[in-house]
Amino acid sequence: MISYYFIDIMKKTLFSCLLLLLSFSSFSQCITTAVNGAFTIIVRRADGTLYGRGRNDFGQLGDGTTITDYSTMRQIGTDNDWSDIFSSDNHTIAIKVNGTLWAWGRNNEGQIGNGTTINQLIPIQIGTDNDWIAVGTGDYNSIALKSNGTIWTWGKNDYGQLGNGTLESSYVPQQVGTDTDWVKIAAKGLNNYAIKANGTLWSWGINSHAQLGIGTYGSGDIRTTPTQVGIDTDWSVISGGSSNNLAIKTNGTLWSWGSNGNGELGIGTFGGFGVSPIQVGTDTNWSKVSTSSSVSVALKNDGTLWTWGFNMFGQVGDGTITDRNLPVQIGTDHDWVYIDHQNNRTYAMKSNGLLYGFGISTYNEFGNGAILTNPNPVLIQINCNNLDITAIEKSEEVVAYPNPTSDYVTINFKNYQRKTKFLITNVLGQVIKQYEKELPFGENNEIIDFCNLEKGVYIISINDIKTKLIKD
Repeated sequence: MISYYFIDIMKKTLFSCLLLLLSFSSFSQCITTAVNGAFTIIVRRADGTLYGRGRNDFGQLGDGTTITDYSTMRQIGTDNDWSDIFSSDNHTIAIKVNGTLWAWGRNNEGQIGNGTTINQLIPIQIGTDNDWIAVGTGDYNSIALKSNGTIWTWGKNDYGQLGNGTLESSYVPQQVGTDTDWVKIAAKGLNNYAIKANGTLWSWGINSHAQLGIGTYGSGDIRTTPTQVGIDTDWSVISGGSSNNLAIKTNGTLWSWGSNGNGELGIGTFGGFGVSPIQVGTDTNWSKVSTSSSVSVALKNDGTLWTWGFNMFGQVGDGTITDRNLPVQIGTDHDWVYIDHQNNRTYAMKSNGLLYGFGISTYNEFGNGAILTNPNPVLIQINCNNLDITAIEKSEEVVAYPNPTSDYVTINFKNYQRKTKFLITNVLGQVIKQYEKELPFGENNEIIDFCNLEKGVYIISINDIKTKLIKD
């Protein structure tokens, strides 16, 4: 058995920690996808495994329990062949590499699709088909697309959201019409959206806030079958929100429709409805969109991140809690590659694999504790390897994460103000990196890059602590 002992040589320690690097990769974190549940974060790692953190009263985390553990990311099963996931209210739908369909979580309206209304605490296969390619979830309903171009829905259907021409719910997947030329799908709330191979856009479900984009709206206005949105044939990307929607055309222009009470349409006004798609600005380089809860999030081809709409809890991520009726760029970085917004929080990932969040974090979804308002992007702690950061001695106002860690380590300082020395050494005492930095009063993050180091053991020292490592 191998154990490690640390001898503190100097007692004027602020902080020191042992960092183990067991792997090297081009990404600082190993995440490819991160999706929002009602109060959860579920991620797909590059190795094909799934992990989750947050609320678990309906089995949302898929770990076989209803125990909520806010502090750690827990693996969902042991499989490593997941390819696509989508989560919204309290259930998740996922696809494996072999094309099979799986689901878990809340099932009170048959939204899992296994023919029952019993909550599922672990992933359960839906049917036996192996040709599923995309999934989406509404509040109590689900939608999926097959490789043959057919769309299937199941769950609650009180507003025609299943698109089957009735208001009857279904506890198993059933085909929407007979068309076989669907290529994109989206869902949220009580609505579903889809794009055909010919570039036409279709919607169905409730239309109380003009969320269908068909030129009308009203509390009794519903569509129980797919209805075409306008006559354009150049739609390429769609994101459905509870009451507002975003879509991109093949020419890179951005369009919105639905409710505009908080400026979520991005057209420079507050209030009213957009009953048909309205162009957002004049830019032609939009690439990705995600919208829900009166908040809109989008990426451009140049890697910039833009948000607007409802901002009471910092959901816009611009450092304020002021509603925005025009797109606002978040920072100046040009390396954003992934976004997912639901339930008043956004997950956004950079090309280096670092995952950030802003908005509401009530069940430690961001890994920074239960902090309701996060008006700036927060680096989300995700465990990628079986590694540890072991604190030798530290102030309560200094925290190192992620724990476990990979290529980057964040040192978080709270209410600490002084010129700070950073020293990184290996176990032989050789200096790998050292520098000084003036830290202003308040909360600060210092990110230390270990990407170019070989696997091994390293020691981070702050403000002249010296430690000795003994192995026996």
